[in-house]
Amino acid sequence: MMKLFFIGLIISVTLSGQAKAVQFEGFEFPQEVKVEDEKLALNGLALRKVPFLGIRVLVAGFYLPQPVSEPLAIEKMAGRKQLRLHFLKNVSANTIATTWTEELMKNCVTSCPEIKEKAAGLESLIYGVKKNDLLAITFEKDRLIFQLNGQKGGSINGPEFASAFLRIWIGDHPINEDFKKDLLKQFRLF
Repeated sequence: MMKLFFIGLIISVTLSGQAKAVQFEGFEFPQEVKVEDEKLALNGLALRKVPFLGIRVLVAGFYLPQPVSEPLAIEKMAGRKQLRLHFLKNVSANTIATTWTEELMKNCVTSCPEIKEKAAGLESLIYGVKKNDLLAITFEKDRLIFQLNGQKGGSINGPEFASAFLRIWIGDHPINEDFKKDLLKQFRLF
């Protein structure tokens, strides 16, 4: 996985002196993004494949107020966090919602029935995604906000839900261990 990470990573720096950007698996990830009034730094980049089949599904950039590699510290960190998912293939809303609901239940610590009930709303928030779509998921203290291709798609309230959803990617039972490690790399351009 490490070899693929570095092979797929091509660095490009803008000449205008603005924020640097990274090309990863054909998608551009800014080294820094602004969410409302808060600047977030690129923490890690990851490629998600379907286990055993090797089907490439998406690439992700994980943004935090400051780079951190400890999952528990990230979960407790004040401020927003954002996961930007660029899809490499079409994926139905049902497939996304079913997969994420299963992963939520694996990562649920408290309020599991309530989390499962709220997960039922995922499908209506995401719709289906097409190849090259960008799904930005912003983690706030007490809710998740979904944006597909820059268009606000809705939110799910609840701090327990937001924490469980974050643990899908970086918790003790992540969707994929290599994916988790890559998101936690504390990416540095130079």
